[in-house]
Amino acid sequence: MAFGTLCSVVQDSLKGLVRARFALCSLIALLGCVGVAQASVQIISAPTDVLNGASGTGESDTTIFGFQEQTGILTDQAVNHLVSGTQTNIPGGQSPGIVTATFDSWFFHFDPVSATGDGNPVRSATGSITFTQNILGLIFLSADLTATDATLGLSPTTTYPNTPATGSASRGLELSGANIDRLIASVGNDQRTLDFDILLANSSGVDQVRVLVATGAGVVPEATSLVAWSLLSLGGVLGLRPARNA
Repeated sequence: MAFGTLCSVVQDSLKGLVRARFALCSLIALLGCVGVAQASVQIISAPTDVLNGASGTGESDTTIFGFQEQTGILTDQAVNHLVSGTQTNIPGGQSPGIVTATFDSWFFHFDPVSATGDGNPVRSATGSITFTQNILGLIFLSADLTATDATLGLSPTTTYPNTPATGSASRGLELSGANIDRLIASVGNDQRTLDFDILLANSSGVDQVRVLVATGAGVVPEATSLVAWSLLSLGGVLGLRPARNA
């Protein structure tokens, strides 16, 4: 190999290493900024049902399923917690009130697998959801969920549970006792983010929350989606190409 050709090859290799290092540093910086969600909040199309053992969503020990219900609702609506710009921990900090602004309704549903098989009777799911508009109110008590199915839900297209108002078979969140469900509204004083920490004993029922959001809201992509995009970008910077057939 001629000396000039060898120099050219070395220079190209060094440039490639520099590009790779820059891309890797950029990816690490991105991961540090957005974090990787432990989570499991998955947005789906409206299911046929959100019953215990739902065929519409399927059961999952780790995933909270969410979907959009009614949009552009003008009616004043009583809620179990009226969300403000101040971070609020539930239970303990909830403040009932009335949403008076036009809103969209979103529904979140946790239904763990009934037969655990591992000796652990409690299933938990944690995660967060961030909207593109402000969260206005939360409905998480069983009786109030049932009372708003007809007006805010998608009945009869989606079948909702008709459960007792209290007790282990109820569909609302448990705010006292051994397996307390927790919500954090306006995470970091951001009125668009809601954190879930949900527990279900014996995997015998469901936990559900209805979230009222300023109309026109969408969902911000999860960190995992951003990471996937970044990995694709990394491949482009490194000049990765599909292998060609000989």
